[in-house]
Amino acid sequence: MESVIPTSVPEWLAAAFLALTSVAIGIQLLIKNFKSANTESALLKMMHEELERMSTQNSTLSQEIGKLQIELVKLSTQLTTLTIENQKLQSEVGNLNIEIIRLHGFITQKGTV
Repeated sequence: MESVIPTSVPEWLAAAFLALTSVAIGIQLLIKNFKSANTESALLKMMHEELERMSTQNSTLSQEIGKLQIELVKLSTQLTTLTIENQKLQSEVGNLNIEIIRLHGFITQKGTV
């Protein structure tokens, strides 16, 4: 490649203009890239903060779910106990009904005699 060396004033002015234009364009690109990098950095920071917040919420929710599961086990145990008691009461009511029928029959027989 041939090297072009300006020899006249207009050529020097054109070379200087091209150099200044190149520097200006380069600075604009740097500023644009810097702004873009700052925007990306801000977005990444926001996403990181949101992930931390969600992680904290997830931990809290996990603890609350654990508490609810313990309560469910307690309620299930109570339901089992109440079901057994209910069955006993139904059996007792059945026995009492049989006794009432027997007594009713006994009274009816005494009244007819």
